[in-house]
Amino acid sequence: MTFLILASLHYLHLSYVDLRKAIDWLQVTFKHPSFLELHLSACSLEDDPSPISVNSTKSLVVLDLSRNQLSSLRK
Repeated sequence: MTFLILASLHYLHLSYVDLRKAIDWLQVTFKHPSFLELHLSACSLEDDPSPISVNSTKSLVVLDLSRNQLSSLRK
């Protein structure tokens, strides 16, 4: 049941949630097929050592990674 709820999730707003210890956050969020908006502002995120293309999701319209310690994202 939880998977079905997550599969239909379109908007995720986690701004100001400390995700410093989150593992594979970038890969997991960009691989979610139905996200339209993903807000991760001020989540204490740092560069992920394993590269992923921001274009790997075709549904994502809004991506907010502001106020994090990200020096670069592959495009």
